[in-house]
Amino acid sequence: MVYMFCQPLQVSAAILLIKESEGITALLPSPRSLCIQIIWSRIRLDVGGEAGVEYSYCINQSKFAVGLYDKTFTDMTSFIWAKDAVEILASKGIIKGTSNTTFSPELDIKRADFTILIVRMLGLTGDSKDNFVDVLPDKYYYSEIARAKEFGLVKGVGNNKFNPESKITRQEAALIIERALTSLGKLQGSGNERILNTFNDKDDISDYAKFSMAILVENKLLLGTNTNNLNPRHNILRAETAVLMHRVYNLLYTTGE
Repeated sequence: MVYMFCQPLQVSAAILLIKESEGITALLPSPRSLCIQIIWSRIRLDVGGEAGVEYSYCINQSKFAVGLYDKTFTDMTSFIWAKDAVEILASKGIIKGTSNTTFSPELDIKRADFTILIVRMLGLTGDSKDNFVDVLPDKYYYSEIARAKEFGLVKGVGNNKFNPESKITRQEAALIIERALTSLGKLQGSGNERILNTFNDKDDISDYAKFSMAILVENKLLLGTNTNNLNPRHNILRAETAVLMHRVYNLLYTTGE
């Protein structure tokens, strides 16, 4: 269902304060141009078509749409801890299922697909030409990996190769996310590796990933398992990826109440 508003209307500039579960995604005109930009957030629509407001822009002589899109999957029963993250990100178009009704949360995620997610999350655009030699132009992930390479989010595995179809480990995922958030100035703290001493498997973390995992732990993006492990060398599951990406999303786009 889409609501169109043609009259001046005050809408929230802090719409991320509205509960995620309400499931409404807003498309708003940019305050600085006449272009339409997507705000990856949700807005409450009350009876009568008035928007819930925290603080607001007044948008005059513009049209915008508020669309209700609530995506669910049938195979999340055994992964209830990831269900909200999966459905929220799916409703925003950031993450997709393996079919119209399934998400396959138990599967490992490929390096290519993980890269696509972080590129979507950051809203990176452009027509990047340089790519890895094993990322072929006819592949669905070609453009996103090219952008990730251009912005320095991925470095490859050597010899200008990326191994896009291979699985990605938790420490490799942490490295990509840390690079992205560091470039945006979104991470707090020093990334001191001593914070990793609280985890049983700290010695399994490769040297190249220690800083990345430490600063993500410091920023509460990585929390470890219920057995107090980080499992750095384990492949990251699709369910785990969704939870991690949802935390990143909240760090990037949610303002404090």
